[in-house]
Amino acid sequence: MPAIALASSLGACNAAKDPTEAANKRREINAGVDAALKKLYSSTPGAQEQGNRAKGILVFPSVIASGLVIGGEYGEGALREGGSSVGYYMTSTASFDLQIGAQSKAVFLMFMTQDALDKFRTNDKGWTAGRTFQSRFHSALTARPFSPRLARRPAMAIV
Repeated sequence: MPAIALASSLGACNAAKDPTEAANKRREINAGVDAALKKLYSSTPGAQEQGNRAKGILVFPSVIASGLVIGGEYGEGALREGGSSVGYYMTSTASFDLQIGAQSKAVFLMFMTQDALDKFRTNDKGWTAGRTFQSRFHSALTARPFSPRLARRPAMAIV
């Protein structure tokens, strides 16, 4: 039975109340992003080449999903441009489905065109892959190399 999304959001991550807490949170997110990108690039053929071509990469190093009939996902990440973090984001989803348990996964969104990146950065009403613009999904678990056709898409998601 497919999941029914009850709520889904992707927005700027500004939860810290004081500057020291915010700086610590950014350091924590950046360390996770660095580790997730290193693992992706070392385990998925062609991923580093795609990452080098991307105008920006949104990385959620650990999206935690759990549920018992009603489920949810939550993760914090950073948008990288030119190897540097330029913004911090959070993602969350709620669903109702036949589900039980918990898991963690890394999620990468590579913006292959400047137009796709600009649309993402200027959309203040949330963002949905496949709705805001066309995207292509690639599973890092398959260890298959990226197809050159993927680079012609405005964006791609890697889970």
